[in-house]
Amino acid sequence: MQEMDYLSKCLALIEQKLNWGSRDKWTFQDFKKLQELLFEASNISLSVHTLERLF
Repeated sequence: MQEMDYLSKCLALIEQKLNWGSRDKWTFQDFKKLQELLFEASNISLSVHTLERLF
């Protein structure tokens, strides 16, 4: 599996776990909440804009 395959799988698993509906419809506030959840779970901070670009 290549890096992009792993990234796509991770993003799909996050989307599935959150159960917020399609990531295409997520708002800035959704990404802000995701940022907070990721920080709580991993102590890693990603900007909201980085998360938007990834998804």
